[in-house]
Amino acid sequence: MGSTAKVGKCNVTENMGLAVKYGVSAVPTILVFQGGEVVNRQVGALPKAQLQEMLAV
Repeated sequence: MGSTAKVGKCNVTENMGLAVKYGVSAVPTILVFQGGEVVNRQVGALPKAQLQEMLAV
């Protein structure tokens, strides 16, 4: 059975505090959270198949 993912988007120019907190230095950066903690990080775009793998945490 599949799980559900919530997706959010943050403008790091308008939210510099979040960019600093999570070490975002390039766009796009994808952060995967589980239980409130970052469990995976990707800098740069990904093909759909790799994104699906990344989300299969």
